[in-house]
Amino acid sequence: MNYSTITKGWIGEEEAAIYLIHHGYYILELNFKSPSGEVDIVAVKDGVLSFCEVKTWRTYRYENI
Repeated sequence: MNYSTITKGWIGEEEAAIYLIHHGYYILELNFKSPSGEVDIVAVKDGVLSFCEVKTWRTYRYENI
């Protein structure tokens, strides 16, 4: 399948959100926009607020940073 860059990014963000949910995170916001910029995922787990920037690659492997 040939996806546009925007579609690939959206799919990657959805997959990342699903991954976070399965690991106990609660998603507060997707594609949060402010005058300062945009954050792909805002999530919380155990009282810790997390801001996630998702990068979608051509391969299907996960990388922990």
